[in-house]
Amino acid sequence: MRFLLSSRHVFGMTSSSLPGSSSLPGSAGIPEFHEVVFEALPTPIFVMDSGLGIIDFNSAAAELAESAVLKAFRPSFGEAVHCVEAESASCGNAPGCHACVIRNSVREAVDGAQVCRKSARLRLRREGAIVETDHLVTVAPFLDGGETLALLTLDDMNELAALIASLNPATLTRFAAATS
Repeated sequence: MRFLLSSRHVFGMTSSSLPGSSSLPGSAGIPEFHEVVFEALPTPIFVMDSGLGIIDFNSAAAELAESAVLKAFRPSFGEAVHCVEAESASCGNAPGCHACVIRNSVREAVDGAQVCRKSARLRLRREGAIVETDHLVTVAPFLDGGETLALLTLDDMNELAALIASLNPATLTRFAAATS
């Protein structure tokens, strides 16, 4: 189920209110173009409200979260991904939530700040077992019809570590020299 980034509604504007929305030369209209870009990214992306409710998500995010929960109206992040902390109380209200990087980063973004690549360890329930996953959390604020929302991306640090390990030493040396 799509909420915010459907072909009918993009960030508070209907397709008829978007300038040039009839169609771009050689491409789909603006709402369709944004939807294609949103879906094309292989990184999990969630559009969040100030209460950690999920307003929209891409296909990569749907793989991380439970699809049945995502179909609910603005489910909490912890509920959707089966965060172990959210089992004892609702997401944001459990004892460990005060230190949650995702919760705090979304709150920073709703207050107007960008959060870039903060490390977060998620403890998720998967088929009865607790699984720990490490992510880089990036959150950016944007306005939608007067409401500040947060665009949350999660980069899997285990995938990044495997990629770095697969590089040959010469490539790593060139990369280190270029970034210092």
